[in-house]
Amino acid sequence: MAYDFTFTPYVKKKEVDLSFPFSYDLVKASEEKEDFKIELPAPSTMNDKKAVKDLLAEKVHEQIINKFDFNKYLNKYSKDFHSFTSLAYIIKVEVFMVTKDKKREVLNQYFIKANNFKSDYTFNLITNIEQLKEVLTTDIERIAFDTETTGLNPEVDHIVGYSFSFKDKESYYVPVKHDRKYKDMNLGKEALKILYDALIKAERVYMFNSRFDMRMMEYTDASFDMSKVKYRDVQVSAWFADPDIRQHSLKYLEKHFLGIYRQDLVATLKNSKMDTYNTALLSPVNILFYAAQDAASTFALGEITDRYQREFRNSGEIDQRLLYPLMKMENRGIRINTDYLKEQLDYILPRLAELDELIKSQIGDINLNSPKQKSDLFKKHKLDTKVKTKSKNGNMATGRKEVDAMIERMEEQGKTIPVWLTYLGERSKLEKLQSTFFGSLLEQALMNNGRVRINYRNTQAATGRLSSGADFGE
Repeated sequence: MAYDFTFTPYVKKKEVDLSFPFSYDLVKASEEKEDFKIELPAPSTMNDKKAVKDLLAEKVHEQIINKFDFNKYLNKYSKDFHSFTSLAYIIKVEVFMVTKDKKREVLNQYFIKANNFKSDYTFNLITNIEQLKEVLTTDIERIAFDTETTGLNPEVDHIVGYSFSFKDKESYYVPVKHDRKYKDMNLGKEALKILYDALIKAERVYMFNSRFDMRMMEYTDASFDMSKVKYRDVQVSAWFADPDIRQHSLKYLEKHFLGIYRQDLVATLKNSKMDTYNTALLSPVNILFYAAQDAASTFALGEITDRYQREFRNSGEIDQRLLYPLMKMENRGIRINTDYLKEQLDYILPRLAELDELIKSQIGDINLNSPKQKSDLFKKHKLDTKVKTKSKNGNMATGRKEVDAMIERMEEQGKTIPVWLTYLGERSKLEKLQSTFFGSLLEQALMNNGRVRINYRNTQAATGRLSSGADFGE
């Protein structure tokens, strides 16, 4: 029997895609005006001139993305679609250094121009039901979709809009329920019904953290039975591609697999001068690029990681099919005895403060949260945890587990344990109980009417196949 050993356990990180979401030329500007300004450290304060040049390119690109009108130039429904000929940005560059007395001194300034824009991408804003039907009533074999919501709790939050993509570098955003001042653009529940019908017909539906989007759809309307959707969670298939990857956000995986670098939602809202992270208050025009690219990246990641999903065969399919029943289990909140949690915290918090004072009275005022200061303290008292950190310097590890193990060894060897070290051990245990268990559980329970919802992870866990956290958010 012939075996196919094609599994690739490591996927090399892709280089930055300089054409995303558009390319342009940078030339010296003949006019001294500015569309925006960039501050750049002097070459002497950095490693080399190439590092300065790379930083300049990065800052320019970031600022242009913030300025760029995606709805005007990259929306195929716009009359100005791809009309780049007159588009240009003048950027003022200030080169500075920080003096010894911590003052910022400008050494030089010059102007550059970004023009000759080109793009292979489209980010299309759907503004009426007829447009949506025209796009989604065609037979679509594979489609990616993603929701934008007012928050993470389906019982109180709602879908603001959704994005979808079924073709490389082409995506759409559909406003559903933005703020009332954008009511003329909101397409309402009818738009969600059209989407659901398209998802049911598709042979494969790519989602990222599918349980969140499936849950939001079902809480919006019970008739949206997501068990009928042939879903494929890209977060899972990306984990199959490289289980050693320890970050599982869409933005990180975009960088790793696609070479795409862009801002997250928080930065997007900040650039729109929003004082809240509620996407409903944002104009559909302003959220178009961020939201539509979520779907485009999900589609691209799904296509790229599909081979790894197939290599896991039945095991991979089981992991995918488990997601929907896990979501149903997560929906049922576990009631927590908040009075008991408060009683424990009423003891833990004062005792932590007391221990800090006792430790300080014996060893002085050191930062117990600083690994370096704790390491120096141990060395001073000729103590050694016998564990090194993974840093280049290989410093002594001084975490809770290492300190507990050291105290246990000293007890077994009949050595005298300094009183402050005993206090430190107790402090470490109580701090863990406060931050990881009693404190966080109480916080979650108080936000959810005395209940905690569990986020089950059947992949991505370094220590096992089923782990959990007290949050099932996006």
